[in-house]
Amino acid sequence: MGRGKRNPDASDNGPERTCIVSGETAAPDALIRFALGPGGVLVADLGAKLPGRGAYVRPREEDVARAITKKLFARAFQTEVKLPEGVDVEGFRHDIQQRLAKRLLDSAGLARRAGDLLIGLDALDDAKPGKVVFILAAKDGGARAKRRAAKIAERHRAAVCRAIDGAAMSTAIGLQGVQYVGARAGRAGERLLRDARRLSGFDPDAFIADSLNCEETDASSDGRSSTSRR
Repeated sequence: MGRGKRNPDASDNGPERTCIVSGETAAPDALIRFALGPGGVLVADLGAKLPGRGAYVRPREEDVARAITKKLFARAFQTEVKLPEGVDVEGFRHDIQQRLAKRLLDSAGLARRAGDLLIGLDALDDAKPGKVVFILAAKDGGARAKRRAAKIAERHRAAVCRAIDGAAMSTAIGLQGVQYVGARAGRAGERLLRDARRLSGFDPDAFIADSLNCEETDASSDGRSSTSRR
């Protein structure tokens, strides 16, 4: 998409921001805001809460790297910009990815405490078609469970994220053995979708819109696990 074009994820409500790399416009929460800390140190302000001027970049690792190496941040802030001491471009990118993954898990935990999360494949399977908009699937789940989740996601037309392992999911949810959770349409689902989309720019294979594309096969399976998977 060329400069000045509107990102399809752009919001129809409220102000939009322009990516300093691509020139695309989008809702602020579809981009990553960067701010300057003391001494001109670049900070990824994922919550968009830091004071002062901000610069926005699409949540793509190549765009973040280009903004640094091409000195686009320096141009946007009209001053010298530095990375944190001892951190190179790859380290800075990796830190953003880890923090985005944590935000996704935090959002899942909040949704569970609010009663907005369906836990386990059985709960997702029992939901009425179209009621689930997002599924967080453990990236280390078994092949049979992944195929069953694929059918569930297709029935709901739900987006799926597979960027998190089961142990981290279990810790965030507060239950042991969690491998699949889903969010209904509403604020919780929208927040999880936003977090997953931003994370996908740093882990592109982990987010699949509309349905789960399972590459793993198991000829001995009938497509439905004989045991329930959380």
